[in-house]
Amino acid sequence: MKRKCYDPNTYRVLKKDPTNAIQSKCNTFIKCLFDNKFIDLKFKKFLTHYDSTAPRFYGLPKIHKPYLPLRPVVSFVGSPSYALSKFISQILSSIKNDVLNIRSSQELPHILSQIILEDDDVSVSFDVVSLFTSVPIH
Repeated sequence: MKRKCYDPNTYRVLKKDPTNAIQSKCNTFIKCLFDNKFIDLKFKKFLTHYDSTAPRFYGLPKIHKPYLPLRPVVSFVGSPSYALSKFISQILSSIKNDVLNIRSSQELPHILSQIILEDDDVSVSFDVVSLFTSVPIH
């Protein structure tokens, strides 16, 4: 059974498939990395895509809930940014600092209570819509 995504605040119908445009932007970025000697030719060829597909969006039914609502899943395998995303993820995970990373929501209040902010300090929170669909947006 096919269902549509009825949340216009989160999803929208596109007039044109953006896959080729995204592939071109990713390949341009990869060429820039190569030209500036951040990656070698072998890695450039690995990251560059010419036959990308759009990410696959599907839903897994929540069988424990009435009316079987779907949990949205997006598979980026084969998409224009898949290999590049894995590359960037490796860079970010290698610079991860366990002192600055929070492992659980229960740990957060304890850590925040020990931080003293100066008058010119700014606290920032980055929220992601539709990543944790069971958490109310407000």
